[in-house]
Amino acid sequence: MVFLVNSTILFRGIFIVFLGNTMAPALEYLHCGGNRIEVLDLRGFSRLRILECGDNALMELRLGDNTALEYLDASRNQLREVDVSSLINAAWMDFSNNRLESVASFALNPGLDRHDYVNVKYNHLDCGDWPDIRALVERMGEEEIILDYDLVFHHVSVILPNTRRIPITARR
Repeated sequence: MVFLVNSTILFRGIFIVFLGNTMAPALEYLHCGGNRIEVLDLRGFSRLRILECGDNALMELRLGDNTALEYLDASRNQLREVDVSSLINAAWMDFSNNRLESVASFALNPGLDRHDYVNVKYNHLDCGDWPDIRALVERMGEEEIILDYDLVFHHVSVILPNTRRIPITARR
C-alpha cells in the first residue's frame, strides 16, 4: 500500500499519522515530503519499508520498532534527535541538514554495516560525538557514512586516533 501526502490535509503544520489501526499494518511506502509537518508518529507501522519525509519542519520523528524500514529520507528538517537504533534493516538513511546533536542511536544500530548508507552532514555534531562517530566509521567504512567535519570543526583537518584520516566528502 502506498500513501502520498500533500499539504491539503495538514492542519497548522502538524501531521500526526492518522491512518489508525486499519491502514497502519498494510502501509509499505509513505511519501509526505515537501510539507510543513512538525510531528510524525509512525509507531506501529510494522510493514513500512520506504519513508520519504524530507523538506518539512519535523521536530519530532517517532519511528518505534519499524524493523522493515529499508529507506529513510528525513533530510532538511529541524530534528534535534532521532532514534534509529532498532531500524535493523535500514540500508539507506539521510538525516542531512537537520539539527541533530548526536549520532548515538546510529552507533547502537546493529544492522548498519559497510553495505549501508548514512548521511548526517550539516547537523550540530561536536567533539562529544567522537566515540559514536568513530564506531560508525569503523563499522561502516568512511565511504558509507557521510559526515561534514569541515563545518563542525571550522576547517580543521581531523585525524582520529588509531584510524585513517577521514576525508571531507562532497557527496549528497
